[in-house]
Amino acid sequence: MREWLPLATDTKGKEVKTISKIQGLRTKKKALERIIGNVVQQYAKLEDYVAELLMTNAGSTILTKIKDSDIDRFQSLYPVAYVIIEIEKKDAGRWFLLLIIEVLHIEDSSDWVIVIDRQKSLCPAIHELVPNVEHRHCVIQLYNNFNKENPRLVLRQKLWKNAKATYEQKYRVLMNKLKKYHEKAYAWLSHECAPCWTRSHFKLKQV
Repeated sequence: MREWLPLATDTKGKEVKTISKIQGLRTKKKALERIIGNVVQQYAKLEDYVAELLMTNAGSTILTKIKDSDIDRFQSLYPVAYVIIEIEKKDAGRWFLLLIIEVLHIEDSSDWVIVIDRQKSLCPAIHELVPNVEHRHCVIQLYNNFNKENPRLVLRQKLWKNAKATYEQKYRVLMNKLKKYHEKAYAWLSHECAPCWTRSHFKLKQV
């Protein structure tokens, strides 16, 4: 059964004209397209947007590659990001890292620190292209994973204390306290590479 919707009412509240729900949706779609444009029109302006970014952000590197799959199932555009890749894989991570190396003119990777949130595509590329870089993990990501297994507030606070420890002896003392308090949480954290997340194991840079 077709559903009818009131289009307008007079001063007495009586319907002047009615339209079907489908007609209403089509009209709404056309109105929105006239206001904000459709997907095709938006993509047509992408090159203009890139040119504007390059003009207002001197020294930037922007590469674009558009395919039909760049539109999600809701027919809307992805948010603007620093990099958008098809899938998290080694080739994509390598391509992205090569751009970073080129733009930042990285020659001696031992002078650099890379902090990531454990992207599987970036780790192999880092070891291959910048083997001497100091590689760290985002503590927020570590915290979120830790919190799933150990949701207690006290344990989360102990994690942050370990992350902020400034020397190795302090780190060991805090880890021993964690072990006495909660052995499961201690075992979980012990499997993490300490130089990747706690200040106590970071390399000291000579200035």
